[in-house]
Amino acid sequence: MKDGFNTELFLDQGMSYFSQFNDPRMITSISLAEIIARSKKIEDFGAPLDLRLVLLIARTHKFQGNNRNAKEYAQWGLNNIGKATGLIKDFEGIS
Repeated sequence: MKDGFNTELFLDQGMSYFSQFNDPRMITSISLAEIIARSKKIEDFGAPLDLRLVLLIARTHKFQGNNRNAKEYAQWGLNNIGKATGLIKDFEGIS
């Protein structure tokens, strides 16, 4: 292990984990209802169950040109921002 990084561990587990996201539809297929319900589907991805996931989905929709969906996720994020006020500008940048 050099500088706290284990290359073998990353190549063995990290690459297979990240490969599930090669298709952006894996991200955009997550609905707001699944996020609100803390769906098992999201847990199986190993995704964070918080606003950062919603931000990732909103940004992915925006990148794909799905502006209506991007705005829907961004608005949900803003409505549920709680103490994560540092993300306000990120969500507003999508809206």
